[in-house]
Amino acid sequence: MEPQSQTLEITAKWFDMFRPLPRMLPSEWANQFRYLSPESASNPGKYSTALTPYAIAPMDSVVDVTSTGTVLMWASQLSKTETINNIIGYFIAIEPAPILMVQPTIDLAEAWSKERFSPMIRDTPALSDRVSEQKSRTSSNTILQKSFPGGNIAMAGANAASGLASRPRRVVLLDEVDRYPASAGTEGDPCSLAIRRTETFHNPVVFITSTPTIKDRSRVESEYLQSDQSHWVCKCPKCGFSQVLNWSQIRWTEEDGSDAYYECAGCKTPLDDSDRMKMVRFGKWVADYPKKTKRGFHLNGIASLFPHKRGFKNRLHQMVAEYLDSKAKGKESLKTWTNTFLAETYEDESEAVAWEPLLARRENWGGFPREAYIITAGVDIQGDRVEIEFVGWGTSEESWSLDYLMIMGDFNNLAIQQEVEEALRIRAKITWTNKLRFANYSAWKISRRKLA
Repeated sequence: MEPQSQTLEITAKWFDMFRPLPRMLPSEWANQFRYLSPESASNPGKYSTALTPYAIAPMDSVVDVTSTGTVLMWASQLSKTETINNIIGYFIAIEPAPILMVQPTIDLAEAWSKERFSPMIRDTPALSDRVSEQKSRTSSNTILQKSFPGGNIAMAGANAASGLASRPRRVVLLDEVDRYPASAGTEGDPCSLAIRRTETFHNPVVFITSTPTIKDRSRVESEYLQSDQSHWVCKCPKCGFSQVLNWSQIRWTEEDGSDAYYECAGCKTPLDDSDRMKMVRFGKWVADYPKKTKRGFHLNGIASLFPHKRGFKNRLHQMVAEYLDSKAKGKESLKTWTNTFLAETYEDESEAVAWEPLLARRENWGGFPREAYIITAGVDIQGDRVEIEFVGWGTSEESWSLDYLMIMGDFNNLAIQQEVEEALRIRAKITWTNKLRFANYSAWKISRRKLA
């Protein structure tokens, strides 16, 4: 190469270093620059959100300044991993930052690095010239750590505290959190350890994904219940009724499910698989609690737009056949299907308690237990409701449950707070002033005097 040409090339690269990065959303970057690798995709080549329109909002949430984190409680095979890969690609190419990617174990972190991350870098030109090849003698570029201009990505296993509690990281990605151990060695919850590494940044990104597991023990369900709880809402192509695609609306009569269809929850019209796909393509995320700053997205397998497997008429037929197969195999198989397809937690059936002895011990209080001297109201605030129990108290801590009330809604909502206050006020007025409510009015006067 001529010296003059070399000079021009060096000058061009020098000026490229100072060229302002384009302003775009992660989903826009993925659609424009991302390529899928043959090792991890059935349709390798140029990436498009056309097959996963539901992934756009989760991807873009990582650059939403009003968001304090993102949670994906999704079914399997809905592109959770590719969504994470797109986010990583965006932060490498557009907004360089130190990144931490956490898998359930170190072995899985190494497998993800070799089978997902490296092929993505190799096949995506916008990334291949920014992340150099692994060099055994270069400590900054190993299987579990890759460097790029302006940042680096470290890959860790949730079972090893050493990878979770070292240098600060602006972007923390926690994949399949329900497969994490309860503690990273002796250091405690691996999710908390990883998230703590973002504390020094004013604009941290925390992205959590998983299929759920057991009810009340699922990490991703717990995180999702603290979020705005968004669902993919679709309109019926026949009547326009908006609905979440639920398994209860899938119908079939043939033994193998080959005649499966989706029944609109509004007009009850049978919809075929092409109707279902149309509904999914034009769906949108709707939050149950839009004022919450943590973004949460729940999505079941009915939203899949990927082709059906060979041997099935359509995707609905495949869904029903897989359900029938898991049901026939027994409890463990049905549990897996519930977790990985419905993206719902599984609740173990408990042994039934005999009700006859309990019924035999019931007491007739009449209008009101005469032994009760004081009434209290206990208010239990949950994420989506408020539960109130009114209890009468007697001597030796004997008590009687007098009334129970449930108010649906987020207690952070002023209207719900006012409804709770009104419920307490009305019941207090009825309870403390209506003499007919008490079988022992003198006891009420004594208790009022003591409280005063």
